[in-house]
Amino acid sequence: MRKLRILLLFIVLFTLSSCGPNPGKFNDNLIENLNKADREYTRFYALADQYSDNDNFIIVTEKGKVTIKEMEELIKQINKYNTPKEGDDFKNLTVEYIKNMVNSVKGFTQDEKLTKDQFEKALENMDKNEVKLNEIDNKIIEAQKSFASKRGFELKGVSSKK
Repeated sequence: MRKLRILLLFIVLFTLSSCGPNPGKFNDNLIENLNKADREYTRFYALADQYSDNDNFIIVTEKGKVTIKEMEELIKQINKYNTPKEGDDFKNLTVEYIKNMVNSVKGFTQDEKLTKDQFEKALENMDKNEVKLNEIDNKIIEAQKSFASKRGFELKGVSSKK
């Protein structure tokens, strides 16, 4: 009986360890990082919009640098995740989305002291980038649904666009 328990324990441990990264946890981690990036980006956008009628954009430039650093850390963290089978598209689109936000914010950090024209151009580019972010967001939703379907788990709270 004892040998049977040891054998069963070995089989369970082998099965759990051979499955690779947990797809549900992977999904949750990606979405958590994506939400963190969205919050940072939204805060930055609100700050930039608040200062749009000002001539002193140093606060926006400094906050932009911090925002970029935080988002780049999120990308590093995502890239460290062990990607489960069928998870590459989901992961890559998440990274692409955050990199796109970083590129938008970089327009505000190109010089220590932005001119009014530079600031307005950066704000305009950020607004234009929203279209691309929405496109990537739609791709992320589809990749997430596909990943969940292929890995056999159900998503809760994800809108269905079909």
